[in-house]
Amino acid sequence: MAAPMGSTDGGGMGDARELTITDDFMFGSVFSDLELCKGLLEIILGTTIASVERAELQEPLAAGSLSRAGIVDLLVRDEEGNAYDVEMQNEVRQPYLVRRARYYGSLVDTAILDRGASFGDLRDRVVIFICADDPFGLGYKRYNFRNVCLQDGELQMCDGSEFVFVNARGVRGDSTPSLDALLGYLADDDIVESDYVNRVDQAVRTRRADPKWRRNLMLWSQKYRDDFARARMEGRDLGLEEGREEGRKKGLEEGRQEGREEGRQQAVSDLSLLAQKLDDSGRSSELSQAIRDPERLDALLGEFGIK
Repeated sequence: MAAPMGSTDGGGMGDARELTITDDFMFGSVFSDLELCKGLLEIILGTTIASVERAELQEPLAAGSLSRAGIVDLLVRDEEGNAYDVEMQNEVRQPYLVRRARYYGSLVDTAILDRGASFGDLRDRVVIFICADDPFGLGYKRYNFRNVCLQDGELQMCDGSEFVFVNARGVRGDSTPSLDALLGYLADDDIVESDYVNRVDQAVRTRRADPKWRRNLMLWSQKYRDDFARARMEGRDLGLEEGREEGRKKGLEEGRQEGREEGRQQAVSDLSLLAQKLDDSGRSSELSQAIRDPERLDALLGEFGIK
């Protein structure tokens, strides 16, 4: 699928001139074009959308100051205010994927309903995961989920909520030539007779060849490194809570400061080591996913013996 993310000038993670549409940064950059984004949604959902008004990249969402935040790949709003969260999922059979989808859906709902607004103002919301492999193992090209009554399968809640999992290597289920062309492109970078896929591929090639875009990729990669270090530092702070409590009992405020500094330094060290090991394994594209998913991050750290 996606080639490793990174610098074009050496010393980075991979080569930006080899990235495909399945890379997080390439995906977001290409589909920030409102017309291409509109086409993507129409092909996946099999419906017509009048217009797309906004497509926000790497949008951080949180339900509250004490709640876990999420960073969605692409948050889209159409002219009616309906919301679409589109996620590129490169990892095969990621644990808790459906629970992640559930949480992202709740975050989007919170983001699109203004404080004091009526529940009747809550617009429809669709969470879409474009998966490199089959998330459920049944071979369908796409899996659509809505809330239905267990006693009467034809009775739907009609709450405006839907989850769609696209299987890039699917072989079963209803489809269209446009969807088949898109899946082929996502799975193997294949170009077939499709005007839409040709336009997407041209957008990818244009970005690969643009030195300014590649520099922006380097900056984005560095931002992820910083975010990773910050996340790890917070985790280390929690892990050092007992030590800080002991310091408080002794009246030693400097113990708290030392603990935070230790966490910060360790986070940077962990990041550098993990990035290097992923790069050596040809898996550097997994870093961006891990930063946004603590379970996946912990799994990678454990896999490579980084504690």
